[in-house]
Amino acid sequence: MKKNYIKLILAVELLGLIVQGLSIYDSLNAHPTEIDRPSAESGSEDVKLSAQGENNRTDIKIAVIPQKPDEEEKEALLDEAVKEIEADFLGKNTSYDAVWRRVSVNQEYSDGLVEAQWDFIPRGIVDAQGNIDSSGFEVSETVTATCTLSVDGKTKIYSFPFVAVKPDVNTPEGFAAAVEGLIKESNEENDSGKMKLPEEIYGQKLKWEKPVDHTGLWLCLLGVFAAVAIKLGSGMDEKKEAEKRREEYGRQYPDIVDNLILYVGAGISTRGSFEKMEAQYLRWKAAHPGREKSAYENLIIMNRAIRDGCLEYDAYEKFGRSCLHPSYRKLAVLLKQNIKHGNDKLLYQLSHEEQLVKDMRAREIKSAGELISTKLLLPMGGLLGMILIVLIVPALQTMSL
Repeated sequence: MKKNYIKLILAVELLGLIVQGLSIYDSLNAHPTEIDRPSAESGSEDVKLSAQGENNRTDIKIAVIPQKPDEEEKEALLDEAVKEIEADFLGKNTSYDAVWRRVSVNQEYSDGLVEAQWDFIPRGIVDAQGNIDSSGFEVSETVTATCTLSVDGKTKIYSFPFVAVKPDVNTPEGFAAAVEGLIKESNEENDSGKMKLPEEIYGQKLKWEKPVDHTGLWLCLLGVFAAVAIKLGSGMDEKKEAEKRREEYGRQYPDIVDNLILYVGAGISTRGSFEKMEAQYLRWKAAHPGREKSAYENLIIMNRAIRDGCLEYDAYEKFGRSCLHPSYRKLAVLLKQNIKHGNDKLLYQLSHEEQLVKDMRAREIKSAGELISTKLLLPMGGLLGMILIVLIVPALQTMSL
């Protein structure tokens, strides 16, 4: 993994040197005296240059104005604008003979190169946003739309008629528009202290009611969601806490095995070995206030149970179950076998168990190191992307000059 990091860093450094070298080469050999103007369709472009005199130097950013279109190009742009109007003006309306939805009236066409000014006769029916106000006529009204198009001094007038009608109340959109229009008329009549709601619309009776406020329902749903989230969160916290305690027991297990090997090898009985471990732990605990070792706390409980008359066999069984790690259950089995068959093989079995624990710890340390290396890949990938952007983008911008 370390070699891969070194290769990655070397590759980034090599790429940076290449890009920087190309940028320096282009800067030394490029001495422009002219700048190509962009075409009229492209719009203005920004160009960065450095101006150097006898004693001073300055960097400057030039917004190069595009070329002016010739007469033929102007005419083509105006024709293109007319085609855009014909394609977009109706919006969601289906015919020029029945227009009641919003129409499309833009201020620019042909990618912003053509300016447009709209005028509608009679006035007051179509507003600047293209909305149709049906309160100004009874059933329908013929409206003449005039759009004055201009591009670089050349002007073209495009005019066409359409028929504005009352909204179609048989459609949800038309019904809403018609109701809004009636509400607007009623709201503008300020003769009394109350606004009268319309009772019918185009022959249809209207019934008014207050909509149901769903705030309470949303609060209920929010409460259910919060309860589920808390339950899931607490479950995850409990799982993490249990895993943390399990790892803590695992870290303390080798120490217990080492002490057992030391005391049993010195000729002390298993019970006496646990008594000495208890005394040793109590001295450590007195020297470190507020700190505990879970496995040793369970060991103290086991010793007290034996002193109170519990059988060693049962005490070892409970000790193995109380420690949240499978290694302790294996140790409990060895201790129970020792009670049945004597101490002949206990020291050998404990030595074998010690070797297994060391191998297990080595594998865990290796896995933890690999996991950390894997987690570092994402930030390193992001760092590589940032380096590439910082190096390549300015170089490409300089080379494009």
